[in-house]
Amino acid sequence: MSRPPKSAASALPEWSADLKAGDPDRFVLGVLTPPPGRAAVLALYAWNLEVARCPERTNEPMLGLMRLAWWRDTLERLCAGQPAASGSPLARALAEAVARHDLPFAPFADILAARQREVDGLDLPDLAAVEAHVASLNGSLGELAATVLGIEDGPSRRAVRAAFLAQGLCGVVRALPGHVAEGRPVLPADRLRALETTPTRLVSDSGRGARKVILGDILGLAEDHLAVARRPGGGSGGGTDGGSGGGSAGKMAPSARPLLLVNVQTRGYLKALRRSGFDLHDRRVVGPNPRPLGLALAQLLPGVFG
Repeated sequence: MSRPPKSAASALPEWSADLKAGDPDRFVLGVLTPPPGRAAVLALYAWNLEVARCPERTNEPMLGLMRLAWWRDTLERLCAGQPAASGSPLARALAEAVARHDLPFAPFADILAARQREVDGLDLPDLAAVEAHVASLNGSLGELAATVLGIEDGPSRRAVRAAFLAQGLCGVVRALPGHVAEGRPVLPADRLRALETTPTRLVSDSGRGARKVILGDILGLAEDHLAVARRPGGGSGGGTDGGSGGGSAGKMAPSARPLLLVNVQTRGYLKALRRSGFDLHDRRVVGPNPRPLGLALAQLLPGVFG
């Protein structure tokens, strides 16, 4: 059971309770962010959770699309410096974050567009398309969080984006049974065809062999990006999201460390997935595990960050 420091917990807004319940991993990471940027980072994570839930309304997709459209209009106005409807307490917190940190609209737009594609029906022909979809979501969230913390140098921003992308790729694997049930699995169509399987069969006992191949490919990408997150200028990561940048490894800014703590969680889930034999119902894989002890140690050990 993870518990943030009392001083941090006492200062948390009421809307953060939903984040704590719905995305405990990011909640803990947000609480561990230094106070100057903590409120804005938590608001970003809470907003990310809210829009992630829009495609889950499979019985009433129009409601999800309407909510996404409302957020698009609201954020476009806020990022342009124009007033917008105050909406919920979370919307007001996000408005303050946008104004205080001069957040750009483009990453918000990428996230919203990706969620709309999930409502409309994903078309992911290959592994590169899977990676690009996750990059639009998690990579864009990482860009916003990096801007909040004032991270400007290229290596540090690449490291944060790669770390969030690795987290996202691992996340779509862990969430696969739920996504299959909702009719929106994040899987490469060409791999499914080549192995003569379907998303439903893939998450069943009979799909163990194909699951090991396809999910192994996705997790291989996650591991590539995790390597880039540790050495953003000289990593050997593959993929299509700028992971193989040349040159010598850049020294990352100290301000990036709170965001790179996500690597601790991602490594834990990657190990659990492989050790379980890609058992998507294993409690080590399914249940959230923010790893507060590991995060605390990582804060004390700069070597964790590459």
